[in-house]
Amino acid sequence: MDDPIDSAAFAHSGMVRDLLRLLPRGLTRDLDLRSLRRLPSANVGKGAKRRLADMPVSFGFRPSAGRPPRARLLLMLEFQSTVERHMALRLDAYAALARQDLLRRGRLGPGGMLPEVLCLVVYTGRSRWTAPLSLGELTAKSLGARLPWQPELRYLVLDGEPLGEQDSGRGRRGNRALALIALQRCARAADLPGRVKALFDLLRGPADAALRRDLRDVLGGMIATRFGGAGAGVRLALDLMEEPMGLAMRFDEWEAEFLHEGRQQGREEGREAGLEEGRTAGLEEGWAAERSLLRRLAARRFDAATAEALFGMLAEVRDAERFAVVGELIVDCATGRELLDRVRQTDGEFA
Repeated sequence: MDDPIDSAAFAHSGMVRDLLRLLPRGLTRDLDLRSLRRLPSANVGKGAKRRLADMPVSFGFRPSAGRPPRARLLLMLEFQSTVERHMALRLDAYAALARQDLLRRGRLGPGGMLPEVLCLVVYTGRSRWTAPLSLGELTAKSLGARLPWQPELRYLVLDGEPLGEQDSGRGRRGNRALALIALQRCARAADLPGRVKALFDLLRGPADAALRRDLRDVLGGMIATRFGGAGAGVRLALDLMEEPMGLAMRFDEWEAEFLHEGRQQGREEGREAGLEEGRTAGLEEGWAAERSLLRRLAARRFDAATAEALFGMLAEVRDAERFAVVGELIVDCATGRELLDRVRQTDGEFA
């Protein structure tokens, strides 16, 4: 599936390397991740639509004493937001075209050997990936053992989590590709700000300036298409992608949006029921939305225990200014303990 987000993100070699860090360590430990080389887009074949997901890349191996030179590994990347039953057949065709191109250009490995192929599907859909993982599973067995000479290809699926439990910690920490996948899989507007912040917090360095800019250009379209333009959570997510990064930039405006939506809902309920309770209920929902947002942001910035403690401390708070101050503290504090201590210190200021 041709996705402008994937095209923008994985045109950057660092994002491809982050993808490989999500794979089992045994597959990648000998690879020289700095040796990434993109192969020509013509590999997808005449008349085929050229898109990044169909374009192979290759990696060399780290030098090893006593080991002869090895052919580069051919990596076939396919990005999918929907399940494609015949994915194994598609990848088999792409891999064959890529190998044929290497043969034509005389770029084979030592001894004229074809390169090994690793096919990886990066799946961002909300359901689980259910398509067969090999050509064999797609092929009829009419003759069974009497016809064993069948082509075979198997592929890996990265379905929102690092592959291999033993490698999940290594792959998860600071991984930009995983943060992007989590954002693409987001199903609720309320979760958008935390996921956008988690991604863009990893893109603050000068080396990521181009990637940060490219993602800002395409993620706004994805968010608008999927969630629409309404809602404070959506506007907060879009604001978080602007420069400079940081919650303190426009936190006062975001909290005002939440309160406005709560008051508006309260007025509508009041008109329908003819009761003042409608307005009160709307205001309470606005305050509750504030507390929930701050809890999510604290969990992203620090940990779940800090977030829950903060949520309890704010249970009785109904003050827009104090919510804004707490939002700024989430940005400014270096640890969860410091955050909770400084929030406690504000009790007297807003008494």
